[in-house]
Amino acid sequence: MAMQKKYDLVIKTGEYEKDGVTKGRYQNVGACLQDSEGKMCLVLEPWFNPAGAMREGKVWVNMFEPNQ
Repeated sequence: MAMQKKYDLVIKTGEYEKDGVTKGRYQNVGACLQDSEGKMCLVLEPWFNPAGAMREGKVWVNMFEPNQ
């Protein structure tokens, strides 16, 4: 059964300044995949430790459409 990547799973790891503007620094930690029946699943990189991505007592993971 073929799976299609629908989203990249990304966490914010910090911030930096460029030209006087604060920007976010991000790291891809996995993907959201969808099978031919429409079921979705999350696949996380084996090195990803969710405890390191906590903000406000929760783990925040952003979902972005993958770059083509």
